Amino acid sequence: MDGVLGDIVSMWPQADPGRLIAPAVWAVIAVILHVLYVRLRSKGAAGVLALCKWLAVFGALRVFDERVFLGPYRAPLFIACGVALWMAFRALLSVYANVYRGRIKRRPANKILLSLLSFFAALALVVYGLRSFFNVDVSALLTSSAILTAVIGFSLQDTIGSLFSGILLQMENPASLGDWVRVGDIEGQVTGISWRYTTLTTSSRDRILIPNNTVAKEQIVNYNKPI
Repeated sequence: MDGVLGDIVSMWPQADPGRLIAPAVWAVIAVILHVLYVRLRSKGAAGVLALCKWLAVFGALRVFDERVFLGPYRAPLFIACGVALWMAFRALLSVYANVYRGRIKRRPANKILLSLLSFFAALALVVYGLRSFFNVDVSALLTSSAILTAVIGFSLQDTIGSLFSGILLQMENPASLGDWVRVGDIEGQVTGISWRYTTLTTSSRDRILIPNNTVAKEQIVNYNKPI
């Protein structure tokens, strides 16, 4: 343990303190943005401030990695950079959903699509990290697991069908939250649309979860949007 700490301490460029100025500036900017985020998030500025904050954190980590923390013990900083970049992407999605779609377009965002984008962004960062930093042959790993992927896909075909049906339903928007609809023989108010189910609340206050692939196949009558 002492040897590792000694190696880490020896990596600090003590002869050139100027290397610490840039990461310190980025760190101060990130702290200021976090304080503003805490104080102003109730006023609708949370998404933009969170985006700027995580970009500042990413900048501080990158500069710290390139100018200060040199040597073989850079994996934690590399992972931290990936997490900060992913959080910045999530904040960007939040800005798109709440500011652009919610305030400018006055329409709800496709939450299922946003969740998928967030997942694939994290997956892309993991694949990039494995290939670039840890020298892992991801293509060979994916090829060797093709049979397992096919088995999992076959066993989850209903779930995957509900997922893509949910995306299509939110893109076509036949019903929004609060609308009173009839799906097949079931009638009720739309109280939730998730990646797998559409939730209806009937007049007797019963909550019914209908798989999205079933909703996509049935006739939908929306009483709040007459022709």
